[in-house]
Parts: sequence; C-alpha cells; structure tokens
Amino acid sequence: MLKISKSIEYSIFALKQIYNNKNINLLIARDIAEKENIPTELVAKLLQKMKKNGILESVQGKLGGYRFAKNVEDITLYSVVEAIDEDIQVTECLCENATEEHCKRILSCSLRSPFNKLQNEIINLMKNLKLTEMFN
Repeated sequence: MLKISKSIEYSIFALKQIYNNKNINLLIARDIAEKENIPTELVAKLLQKMKKNGILESVQGKLGGYRFAKNVEDITLYSVVEAIDEDIQVTECLCENATEEHCKRILSCSLRSPFNKLQNEIINLMKNLKLTEMFN
C-alpha cells in the first residue's frame, strides 16, 4: 500500500498549526506537540529539518518560535517531503541506487516503466499541491 510516512504526516500537522496561528503568535515545538499529540522531541527534529531546508525560520526570545520562512502559498507538499529527506518511490527498483540485489528482474522487468510513470505522476501531484490547499 502506498502511504505517506509518519514523519511527513506529523510535519504537515505541525505546519498546519503554524499556519493557523500565523497571525496570532509564534509556536514552539512543545506547543505543537501538545496540540497534535506528537512527541515533542520528534516535532523539534522535524521543525529543525524544515528550518534547515528553508520552509521555516525561528525567532529567538520570550515570544519566539517558528514561522514560515517564505510565502506559505509557495510551499508544496513535495517541498516538505524533500525537507524531511523522504524518498518517494513506488517500488524498490526505482530508488536511485537500485541494483539486482533489490530485485532480480531489474534489467528485464516489464513493469518498471509503468511503475516509473506512476511514481512521476505522484511526484508531479505533490509538486502542484500547495499547503494552503491542504489547510483550507
């Protein structure tokens, strides 16, 4: 079954909290973790990855926390997936370093091309799906 990882899911929930509070106050990892019932350490790790990849920025101080580093309208699901270092692959043979160790049929598989097409369609969908579409 194709599914989004928990890390991506939790990242989206965290971003939604930041989005919903963007005109009120900045949120810290603990605030988000409590609201979404996600371990604080995991939220902190995911927020740091998104900060490192330019999705979020942090503000220090008593009223500090996280906010979007760029216009939220420009952030796609794909950019979040990339920031969290998740590979999008429908099958193991489509990973970048696939060898015959991954699949004995890799050189002669008649399904590799259709799976590759499916994978590309999923990636394109993610590249075109804005966070704001998910949140509104």
